[in-house]
Amino acid sequence: IQLEQQPRSWARWQHQIHTQNLLKILAEEQDAFRKSTALQLAERVAVYLRTYYRADVTNGLLQREFNFHPVYIARCMKKAFGCSPLEYLARYRIEQSKQLMMNTNLPVERIATEVGFRHPTYFSRLFRKMENMAPSVFRKSFMK
Repeated sequence: IQLEQQPRSWARWQHQIHTQNLLKILAEEQDAFRKSTALQLAERVAVYLRTYYRADVTNGLLQREFNFHPVYIARCMKKAFGCSPLEYLARYRIEQSKQLMMNTNLPVERIATEVGFRHPTYFSRLFRKMENMAPSVFRKSFMK
């Protein structure tokens, strides 16, 4: 509002300076997060999830494994990856299932259990939700 009372060229110049300062602050915060223990924790959790994706992973298990409250772990994962640990795990399992569907002849139900889903119907529902098609349709699109 104060800039509106200044000459037009001066106001534009001041506006640009304020915008640059804001961008600098945002960049510094991003760098601080990258170096933070929160990001390190999120990356450690992600590695753990990718390693043990076939296992029955719960928030309680992550709490015991990393010695942090599940809400804090989820907050770190959300900030780093845009999703909770269990959402990350589900996405990773779906990606692994896609690889198996493209490279093996295993039945979809077997693939579901191979990648860590206990219930093939839940796997199919989640796959359809994430990929906008049924697992069988996905598989057929890669068969000749």
